[in-house]
Amino acid sequence: MGIETALPDHATSRGLLAIETSGRCGSIAWTSTTGAPIQLALDPERRSAATLAPAIRNLLAEVRGAGGTPSGIAVAVGPGSFTGLRIGVTTAKTLAYALGCPVIAVDTLAAMAGAYWRLFPERDEVTVAINAYRQQVFVAAWRRQDWESASDAQALATRSEVWTTEAWRAAIAERDAGGGFAAEPALAKLEPQVEAVYPTALDVAELGMRLLLADQTLSPFALNPNYLRDSAAEEKLR
Repeated sequence: MGIETALPDHATSRGLLAIETSGRCGSIAWTSTTGAPIQLALDPERRSAATLAPAIRNLLAEVRGAGGTPSGIAVAVGPGSFTGLRIGVTTAKTLAYALGCPVIAVDTLAAMAGAYWRLFPERDEVTVAINAYRQQVFVAAWRRQDWESASDAQALATRSEVWTTEAWRAAIAERDAGGGFAAEPALAKLEPQVEAVYPTALDVAELGMRLLLADQTLSPFALNPNYLRDSAAEEKLR
């Protein structure tokens, strides 16, 4: 893992720790209102369960050494990998309880839309997708104006849906001139018109800070993953 942006020596304000473990390449980040953000990428060749806690420990040690104090923990709550979401959400709950701070639930696809507009700021609309397997995708469609004005975590999450891969491909084929499509890299490879994008912890932090300032926080006990659907094992039990 490596630090992508160095924390400035003068960072003495309260800030936000962000966790993104909904996909294969997880990351954590720190952001505040008075300093440059910092991000640590987790090793994609190792399980997040093994790398997440040491990465957070190292990041918080650096933050505290520069005078920073967490005001909250933002975490990507899904949709995404069942295992990754459980690890990220459980870690956020435990850490927030230990630090006595609130948590902020960030919809993964809403953060993904933010990542898309960071790369393509001139575009007005986007439909983002994550592979849900079993011939399905997790999808959310956004107009930039609506995304930028949203300050309610639940309102952000209600855009996320489960589509069949056939419906996803049909939507791409029928795209209009103003609409863009983005998907996680493995899924984007299958469709030439689709941009490869995936949210990082900095995208979670950006959206999480907006929600924090809008007082959209939860107690650690109220935080849960948003899987959008049952796992394969749960479906077999029904």
